[in-house]
Amino acid sequence: MGLEPFAKKFTTDEELKPALSGLFPMDSVSSATFAANFYISIGLGMITGRLRDFIQDAPKILMEQKY
Repeated sequence: MGLEPFAKKFTTDEELKPALSGLFPMDSVSSATFAANFYISIGLGMITGRLRDFIQDAPKILMEQKY
C-alpha cells in the first residue's frame, strides 16, 4: 500500500474514525504526546497531524474552558 496512501486513509477516512479513536487519544496532552511520540518512533510520523495540532492548541483550549 505504501506509507503515503496509508497515512491518507488513516487521517481522512470517515468510516475508520470510530475504529481508530483509541489509537489517537485526545483526552489529555500527555496521552496525545505519548501516542505522537510512539508513532514517530516507529516511522509513522505522517499520521500524527491531528495529535500535533491538539497538543499545540491544548493550552488555549484549557484556558478558554477555565473562564
